[in-house]
Amino acid sequence: MIVFIPLVFTSDLSYAILGDLAKAVIYSHGLSLLIAMILVPTIRIHLAQFAGSFAEKHSIGTLDRALERLYNGYCKGLDFFLRKSSLKYFSYVFISAALVLVTLTIPSRLKREIIAKPESPIIFANINSITNVQMSQMEELVAKFERMVSDKFGSLISFMESGTNSPNYAWVALHLPDKKKFRYVLEAAQEMTKAESEATYSYWPFNPSELPIPNPPDWKVAFKGNDVEQQQLMRDAFRIALLDSQIVEDVQEDTDRVFDNRLLLQLYEEKIDLLNAGTLRVLPSDLAQIASLVTDPIYVGDLALNQKVKPIYLKYPTDFTQSVEELGALPVPVGDRIVPLRALAEFKSSKVAPTLQRINGENVFTLAGSLMEKEKAREREILTQFSQFVKDFNASTPQSAASPVSIEQVDAKVELSKALDELLLAIGISIFLIFVVILIQFSSVVHSLIILLAIPFGILGVFVSLYVFNSTLSLNSGLGVILLVGITVANSIMLVEMIVRLVDSGVSVQEAIMETARKRVRPIIMTSLTTILGMLPIAIGYGDGGTVLQPLGIAVCGGLWVSLIFTLFIIPALEMSYLNWRKKSQEARV
Repeated sequence: MIVFIPLVFTSDLSYAILGDLAKAVIYSHGLSLLIAMILVPTIRIHLAQFAGSFAEKHSIGTLDRALERLYNGYCKGLDFFLRKSSLKYFSYVFISAALVLVTLTIPSRLKREIIAKPESPIIFANINSITNVQMSQMEELVAKFERMVSDKFGSLISFMESGTNSPNYAWVALHLPDKKKFRYVLEAAQEMTKAESEATYSYWPFNPSELPIPNPPDWKVAFKGNDVEQQQLMRDAFRIALLDSQIVEDVQEDTDRVFDNRLLLQLYEEKIDLLNAGTLRVLPSDLAQIASLVTDPIYVGDLALNQKVKPIYLKYPTDFTQSVEELGALPVPVGDRIVPLRALAEFKSSKVAPTLQRINGENVFTLAGSLMEKEKAREREILTQFSQFVKDFNASTPQSAASPVSIEQVDAKVELSKALDELLLAIGISIFLIFVVILIQFSSVVHSLIILLAIPFGILGVFVSLYVFNSTLSLNSGLGVILLVGITVANSIMLVEMIVRLVDSGVSVQEAIMETARKRVRPIIMTSLTTILGMLPIAIGYGDGGTVLQPLGIAVCGGLWVSLIFTLFIIPALEMSYLNWRKKSQEARV
């Protein structure tokens, strides 16, 4: 219960995800403690009289004998280990070296995320094109993309649905019958459309049950300055150079923060005023409505046909408006004559200013990107090359003296880094609180520190397990470490408490340790084994959304196995060394 208290005082993202969970664990453990202290002993007293006859009638001798052989084997192994000084010292050196090596190498190689996302059966594809002027042009691009997907993946896609929002934007959802094929389909689709020049394609997973948790990119660059046009030009140059370098494949930009070229209808006001001064009548609203017929149909009424009412829409044929020149040829009625639209107005290409993002009073444009799954194994190498590219680009690109642009690589995972730092601090505070409680119980700093040595054994197992099973360093795996701390310390306390009690009663150190091993190995193994078996479905990632909690299960199962092995041998060995040293010191003083 103590190990979860610091989580209540974390802030922002860590508290949002783990805060309520910590409160629930604290309250439930507090209630179970009262039950264990009051209700369980009462029930045990009433059932004790039936224990003998029940055990005789329901004996499972085969399992008992197997467990007894396991416990006897452990006691013999521990006795051999304690008698071999060279083996003990070698174990100390080996474990210390392993802790240092694993701590320095594996954490930096683990993938990091705020929280694991559920496996997705749907891939969303965005299709963007800035050259289209007709909805039909985008619809043709969507149809082409769907044909490419069908030819490429076949039965790997159960069905597709799409929507065309504008001449410049459409989306297609690819539904997969097998979620295990998600990574393959995603990467193959990215490769398939990489060379397409008619439009740009971007992809992301979608899961209806997915929590709205940030999914930060792997790298990010900010372009700061006081001239938005210079910032955009610099960002575009950087993007082109980065793609040419082939260091990364995914480059994302916020399209709401760029200058956009729009076609605007510019009226010849003098001509319209001249016509309106005579008998003719031309209204700007009429011209705008005629121009809108090119892109949007106008509802004009209903028609009864074969006892059915059907709506009637008016729309100009799209075959005649595929370019700006053809738009200018739209026929406009002026009195009893028909004149082209270009006689009364013209279409002009105009830059529309972006929606600006400001940080600390500065305009900021950004580029970001996420590494593909095949690039994750080379993440450190790629990000090192990317950092060097940013430095080289800064050094080699000329800047405007009047409006320079600052190009900075920023922490793309600032929220994740902050959350993990808070979690690390919470783990540290939890360990300190455990140390204080143990110190109060044993009144010995050395005994308390020996008990706490079970914690680094468990963390060693956590890092190795996450790395071996290709899992991630996340808030859930950090929560697994907190759970592990409580379990491993409890196992150590059971060993050390009985050893100290027997030695204080006059039993020799060797006999006290062996007696403790015989009596405490069963509850320690059973407690650890039930925890591991309980966490095994989570570690496997069983069920829909199982990947969300999988890092927690892997952390607890892997860490507990390693901690259990080391705790059963190293903790008694260290206690034996300390108690023998203390006994010799006391005899020397006498």
